[in-house]
Amino acid sequence: MKKVLIILLFLIVLGAGGYGTYHFYKQNQNQLELNATLAQRNAQVQAQLDAIGAMVNCYTVPHTVYSGRPVDTSTLKVVSVPASTLGESSITDLSDLQGRAYRVDVKPGTILSKDMLMDEDEEVMKFPREIDFLSVPVTLKVGDYIDIRILMPNGEEYVIFNRKRVERLYNTTITIFVTEEENVILNAAIADHAQYNQFTLIYMLKYLEPGNSNSDAFFPVQHDVANFVRFNKNITDPTRCINESLRDHIDEVLLLYSSSLNQQMASTFISGMRSQLTSQLAMQTDWINNSTDENGNFNPSNDVSQGSTTPNLNQTVGEAIDSIEAGIEDLSNELN
Repeated sequence: MKKVLIILLFLIVLGAGGYGTYHFYKQNQNQLELNATLAQRNAQVQAQLDAIGAMVNCYTVPHTVYSGRPVDTSTLKVVSVPASTLGESSITDLSDLQGRAYRVDVKPGTILSKDMLMDEDEEVMKFPREIDFLSVPVTLKVGDYIDIRILMPNGEEYVIFNRKRVERLYNTTITIFVTEEENVILNAAIADHAQYNQFTLIYMLKYLEPGNSNSDAFFPVQHDVANFVRFNKNITDPTRCINESLRDHIDEVLLLYSSSLNQQMASTFISGMRSQLTSQLAMQTDWINNSTDENGNFNPSNDVSQGSTTPNLNQTVGEAIDSIEAGIEDLSNELN
């Protein structure tokens, strides 16, 4: 009996050892499979990261900005994105934004690129000049860019100033910066308008995308002002103000349509234009009261067109990696 018990004990020990060996072998196999799976998943993650490429810093705006506004680098947000997703014009160096303005409206999340920007006007010897108009464009606000034009009684119009930034806005009075040459040209236009008030009209046009301006200023001073311009030491470029042949034509048009025979036709045309500008004034006043502050600055909080036109690629990549890591963790739990 004792011998049987010993044999049974031996068999039990042998079975336990065999089971232990098998369990250890099975556990080791599971670990090897897990390690192989993890290695494969890691290789997949690394392959995706290699395909994405290195991350670089780009810039976006904290809220919607509008065309014509100068770039304020202190308010920009840094966004890390894969270099492989960027175009050649994407801005990765903050110094490329110095002295630039927005060519188009830009929404949060949009990566800034060179084609969205334009150079700010860098003319020297500027000083503020206030100009009062019969009316202003309905949605005009501080920071917008405009043309100032003079309309002749025969329908011709001349650009007094092109691509001027509105520095201040109060009712129908705007403030712009002008050079010495531009100030003389403006005075000449005002003089023509004062002399032929019934037959001329000075008005403005607002740019949708000021960086895409194709207009050029080309309004000359009167002949009797030309000599003053030539001898004015403050004027560095007299040719900007003087065009003798064009001035001859403008004088002929003004004299022709101010004669008794053509007065009615010219007055009717200009009166129609004035009536149109007057009718838009009420709409512009309402828009100013509802959408801007007392200085004419647009209030972005009233803008419903918030949002992003470009996804945050850094966030997208991070979410993809998190998803892969979560899958690996789930697989590890299943194998254990």
